Amino acid sequence: MAASKMNALHWHLTDDQSFPLCLDAQPQLCQLSAYHDHTGAPRNYTPAVITDIVAFATARGVRVMPELDLPVRLPPVASVAAVSRKPS
Repeated sequence: MAASKMNALHWHLTDDQSFPLCLDAQPQLCQLSAYHDHTGAPRNYTPAVITDIVAFATARGVRVMPELDLPVRLPPVASVAAVSRKPS
């Protein structure tokens, strides 16, 4: 890629259908909303996989620009606050 001046990988780690990024703070996100292969196994980006991909790209002169998106089905913050309020 670098030889063709395609030296940047704009990597969408998440999208509106899935959240395959495994985070230590929220491990259930990648378990519940990752893509699953034909056997039903989740396809996730673990920290080790991300490190390997970045190292592979860096060795070939390719910059990795990660992008994180929130799922579009998240309700607005005001709605979450209204639902989570306890009745007085």
